[in-house]
Amino acid sequence: GQVVVVETTAVDGHDRLVVVSPPAVYGNLPEASGDQFPANNIGLLLDGDAHVLVPLYIEKEAFSDQSAPAMLGDGTLTTAHFVCSDRPTNLTLMQLDRPMGRPVHLSQAKPDAGSLVLILSPGGPQTRLAIWTGGMQDYGVVVALDGNVAGFSRFGQFMSGEVCRPVVEQMIQYGRVRRAV
Repeated sequence: GQVVVVETTAVDGHDRLVVVSPPAVYGNLPEASGDQFPANNIGLLLDGDAHVLVPLYIEKEAFSDQSAPAMLGDGTLTTAHFVCSDRPTNLTLMQLDRPMGRPVHLSQAKPDAGSLVLILSPGGPQTRLAIWTGGMQDYGVVVALDGNVAGFSRFGQFMSGEVCRPVVEQMIQYGRVRRAV
C-alpha cells in the first residue's frame, strides 16, 4: 500500500492540520507504478521519531520489503517502513525514513453529538465536513474543529484517539501490543 501522511503545520503561531489529496503524477517514486502515486491509506504522524499510525490492519506480508511510498502534507515523498500491526484494534504502525513534519494530536474525547467534524477517507477526494451523530457508516479519520484527531470511524463503529493511545504506545515501545493471557 501507499500512504498519505497527515501532519500539522504552524500557521500564524497556531498548529493547523495539513490534509493533502495525492496529485495524479509524481516521478521517481519508490515502488510506485510508472509515474503514478496511487495512495490508498491515510497515516497520522505521531511523534518526532517519525512513527505513523495507519487506521487499518495491514499484514506484514503485504510489504515485500516491509516498506511503502509515503507522501507528506507538503508533497514531500519518502518511504515508510512496516513496524507492526494489531488485528484486534485494526491499527498498523509504520515509521518514516527520517523525521519530518509535526505530529498530529489525538483528542482525549470523542466529538459531541451535533458538532461539525472533518472526515478524511482514504483513496482520494472523499474528504468532507459532516455533523457528528456518534458514528459514521463509512470508513475514515474523524477530525474535530480544533484540529485534533478525534478517532476513527469504521462502518458504524468509532474508536476514539483516547482508546487507541495505549495501544499505540505499546506498539511503539515493544513492537507489538502486550495483552494478558
